[in-house]
Amino acid sequence: MTNKGRAGVRARHAVGMNKGWHDVSACLISAGADKCQPRIELWLKDRVLGQKHTGGSIAEVACLLKEKISNRNSVFAESGTAYRPDEREKFLESKLGHLTEMKKRGLSLFFKRFNPNISFLTHHLAHAYAATLLSPFRRSIIVVMDGAGSSQNAFDADDPELKLAAGTHCRSQTPFDSCLEWFSVYLQDGKRLKCVDKQWETFRQHKASGGFLADGLGMFYETAARYVFNSSFESGKIMGLAPFGQSRKITDRVELYRRLDWKNAFSKRGKQTWERSSHRRAYSNLAASVQTCFEEQVFALFRQIRTSYPDRKNIIFTGGSALNCVFNSKLLRSGLFSGVYIPPFPGDESISVGAASYLWYNVMNREWTGCKTENQRANFGPVGSVPTEAEVQKRFAGYRLSKPRDLISEVVKLLADGKVVGWFQGRSESGPRALGYRSILAAPGRPGMKDYLNNRIKGRESFRPYGGTCLWEKTKDYFDVPADFDSPFMSFAPSVKKQYLVPLSQITHVDGTCRVQTVRRLQNPKFYALIKAFGKTTGIYCVLNTSMNIMGRPIVETVEDALGFFKETPADALVIGDLLVSR
Repeated sequence: MTNKGRAGVRARHAVGMNKGWHDVSACLISAGADKCQPRIELWLKDRVLGQKHTGGSIAEVACLLKEKISNRNSVFAESGTAYRPDEREKFLESKLGHLTEMKKRGLSLFFKRFNPNISFLTHHLAHAYAATLLSPFRRSIIVVMDGAGSSQNAFDADDPELKLAAGTHCRSQTPFDSCLEWFSVYLQDGKRLKCVDKQWETFRQHKASGGFLADGLGMFYETAARYVFNSSFESGKIMGLAPFGQSRKITDRVELYRRLDWKNAFSKRGKQTWERSSHRRAYSNLAASVQTCFEEQVFALFRQIRTSYPDRKNIIFTGGSALNCVFNSKLLRSGLFSGVYIPPFPGDESISVGAASYLWYNVMNREWTGCKTENQRANFGPVGSVPTEAEVQKRFAGYRLSKPRDLISEVVKLLADGKVVGWFQGRSESGPRALGYRSILAAPGRPGMKDYLNNRIKGRESFRPYGGTCLWEKTKDYFDVPADFDSPFMSFAPSVKKQYLVPLSQITHVDGTCRVQTVRRLQNPKFYALIKAFGKTTGIYCVLNTSMNIMGRPIVETVEDALGFFKETPADALVIGDLLVSR
């Protein structure tokens, strides 16, 4: 961590930036009315461009943010992956004149060449500060685990985290010749963090696969996604495919991929091509083996942590690996920790949030208050993404629009009749999962609904499951969970109780589990009211809930995105605010 910045006593805004290989974003944190959290506003480049996991320049999101800030009222911090952002920008300037172009566009504030007060955070520290901002625990262990974090070259020579290298020093000229962090452990006390353990991985070129292999558990999982789905960003599909395969013992993670015949790896794109592959059985077996290995080895790490810090009873799991809701559920059931919390955006969407959070607490010296899980929410999308009724009427002029006196009843009738409804409310969710702000909703027990959504709406592979959203107080009736179970961000996949396998058939995976979101009235009053009314009508206080997008594209954010979705899919209706759009 470098360049701590000016004392930010007079600053109003903390501006964080993720300038990584993917999921580029900018975050603005300022004082707000929420007792739990300050005001958070997050711009994700993939939503701006309509392309998932975009990297490259931060210009597209910086342009949207610059009108809200100035050098006099804001402090700045940045992070990335492997490289230090300013070093990469120097290289791009020498080759492409990148910084000169950014200055011409009026974006100097966002680049260290022109704004020397920009602080730098390493990748895992940014993840940890994002978790600290949302932590429901005053004291916890924060575990960060992902495919790759910062290179040892990116750390200052006197950074205490670098001293945890434990004999793995390999500082060199390029990140790929160096060691990158993949597993870090922090002790959280309020807003204070202390890194107490870190594990490193080395990337080695692998000619057969045309890429790199690394020995960290996160990259091990991502490599399976590269082999099975031709993209390291498809790790979630490995989790969904695993129950269809036969697990085999893995003794050496890197050697496994060296032995694979990479000529049989899926090398194309598209759902239909994958579905017709003659290697689906082998893909399923690999997915099962990788999921089992992941669970066993992460459990071993967590047990070691619990033994090392017996006074720490609560854990926060973050980083891309924390999106594995199957493992998260097993961790919760194990009782290893009293409290288990997964932030709404464990992946790199949170990096800019973490950079801003560091400034909020350490430069602006704001008080940490914490927030109980049941009071949290995750709709931190841009304020400007919320349309007025006039904007909706203008965009959807070619469709039938109405403003029902009892909107909830109208939507419940559609869902109970087997219709598919888009649900667009307020600011967008900031993580990868729909949480009742940019959702597609359907009846959870309607026969054939899962296949219809996969084939006609989302364009996904046939094995892909769907999650559900349930009233918090009803969750224990339908799922094998403790009485105080909370899953506001769809982070856990508990087992469905036997008597509800049919009523919840379209959100129950082949292994009998369901990725479930719990919702309380104060968290999202309108969504809560809808599910409650659906329950009174059907007897099931739960709906199928998936993200409003088509496979390969990010969740919709603006009313223009919603219009595009409605044009391209046969969804039956779309609710935007209090307006009902139908065909």
